Amino acid sequence: MPPPTTAPTARTARRPPATRAYKTGAASAPPPRLPPPLIPLTALGLLLACLCVVLPRPALPPFPSLRRPAQPAVRPAPPRLPTLAGPRAMGSAMSSATGGGGGGAATAADAFVRSTVAAHPVVVFSKSWCPYCSSAKRALAASADKVADAPAPHVVELDSRPDGAAIQAALARLTSRRTVPNVFVGGATVGGGDDVVSLHSSGALKQMLRAAPQTLSAANAAAGAAAVAKEKKLRGATAAPGAAATPGAATAAAAKAAAAAAAGAASPPPPAGLRTVLFGAGCFWGVELAYARVVGVTETAVGYAGGTIASPSYPAVCTGRTGHTEVVRVVHDPAVVSLRSLLDVFADRHDPTVRNRVGNDAGTQYRSAVYVDTEDEAAVVRAWAADVAAKRKKEVTTEIRVGVPYWAAEAEHQHYLEKKGQKATKGAKTPIRCYG
Repeated sequence: MPPPTTAPTARTARRPPATRAYKTGAASAPPPRLPPPLIPLTALGLLLACLCVVLPRPALPPFPSLRRPAQPAVRPAPPRLPTLAGPRAMGSAMSSATGGGGGGAATAADAFVRSTVAAHPVVVFSKSWCPYCSSAKRALAASADKVADAPAPHVVELDSRPDGAAIQAALARLTSRRTVPNVFVGGATVGGGDDVVSLHSSGALKQMLRAAPQTLSAANAAAGAAAVAKEKKLRGATAAPGAAATPGAATAAAAKAAAAAAAGAASPPPPAGLRTVLFGAGCFWGVELAYARVVGVTETAVGYAGGTIASPSYPAVCTGRTGHTEVVRVVHDPAVVSLRSLLDVFADRHDPTVRNRVGNDAGTQYRSAVYVDTEDEAAVVRAWAADVAAKRKKEVTTEIRVGVPYWAAEAEHQHYLEKKGQKATKGAKTPIRCYG
């Protein structure tokens, strides 16, 4: 029996055919239409856009620039600090630095640094948190362990003092070092942390610590003498009372002093028939004792030669910045012992093919060197060097020069190993212990 048919209602009769087909999937969906309220709004937007294009726009104020203002073409240079050319005695450094004024705080800080350095053979200005300061302290302690009766370092921690900033500024004026640590040995600055570690590694720090008390005494005496001379000069007491000044006397005195400095501080010339040679073969203590044992050698002394400044001190030479080398001045009788025989002793004490190093001692102050008085003696040394180079098949690095000024070392270095009990008798064969 077929299903009953339903009569179409008014609603289904008004439905468009396309819509009915869409519902059944037979045709595509019609394009969407805008709702009636949106049509006036769209027209109004187009009208406003046309008005914005046609009507003139009002002039707006310029937007503020975000660029940095132009810098001046030439900037003022920062203030320059006075520098010290190498280590110097603190007396002269302090007097030159404090002469420019700087206020009460600067004067007090300068006085504190001066008195501290003058009172202690070893002074370390540091800060407790600074790793470079710790490295310098460890290097000082390690070198002091190898030196009998080494002076203990006096440590000034700037971060624990209310005037620490003023003291550091005073150190910068005196040594041109703006940072810590700032280390002084024997009254002279030796630099910062890297400098102290380098001196410890080369073995020079041991020698500086050993000589620090005597060096400090000499520096204090020199500073005191300089202060007295300055005071006399200020008071006009340099000339004799009632005596008229001789024109050109000051210039002649200055020229005489300059000539003396250029000539060096060598000992008086040896007696007739004797010759003098300077030997540099590392630490001069052991070299001196070796030559003191040679038959025909009448005199030995240690000192410094080959540098660029006059009257160098032991701490200054140990820094390697003065250009000097440690030498032994040997006075010998050529009728008893020849220069060639002395050169054989020279070769036994070190390896002349190694540059700037003898054993554990490294640096230009330990370089191999032979300084003679005549060209004939220099020819003998060059012939010896050629023989050594041919025998060892290596280049000889010995520095050979004529007429080099010699400066005597401090009294505590003269005949050092002999004063420590080692034999200096002629022909002695006992081994030489370089550090006594």
